Amino acid sequence: MYYETDMVDEIYFLTSGTAGFTLPLKSNIVYIEINEGDYFGEIDLLIECSEKQVSIEYLMENFFIQINRLKRGFTVQAIQDSTLLSLSM
Repeated sequence: MYYETDMVDEIYFLTSGTAGFTLPLKSNIVYIEINEGDYFGEIDLLIECSEKQVSIEYLMENFFIQINRLKRGFTVQAIQDSTLLSLSM
């Protein structure tokens, strides 16, 4: 799936299996489970915009300049074999 500090360049849709937001420094303990039909990855985009004080409007207007600067704030790993669809930015 993805790790904290990876580039924010996709949003994921879990079509089968189970995944979860994990804590790598705590033996990958799952603190939020992601189930079939759920999507994830968009929260990193919103949090990064908030922390950098960038509005969504500004991001969209300058999308290709800003997207290379956005980093993931969370780690997501598969808990079971999973199938994903991704929407690339």
